[in-house]
Amino acid sequence: MFQMRSVPLLVGANGELSYVIAHGNEEGLFSVDQLTGAVTVAGRLDAVFGRSFRLVLTVKDHGSPERLSVADLTVAVNATTTSPAAAAVSRHGLTCACS
Repeated sequence: MFQMRSVPLLVGANGELSYVIAHGNEEGLFSVDQLTGAVTVAGRLDAVFGRSFRLVLTVKDHGSPERLSVADLTVAVNATTTSPAAAAVSRHGLTCACS
């Protein structure tokens, strides 16, 4: 799991945030919690081992005017491991890089 975090500096609608995967999830393999920004696996990854996905995540407030932030998340799907300790560190065989 990866979590995009934004800290609202304002109150009211300006402080309410919504997260979305704006691009890169055409296969529906990932989901984002709209309220927390937590990105999780939503589909089967066994058919996409060895592939990488570039997800574009956005967070916006509900103020007027709206403010928007963008983050790129690269997810590399690796072969899963049978080691419980390694699996706990690299859940679902994913490697993530964020910029």
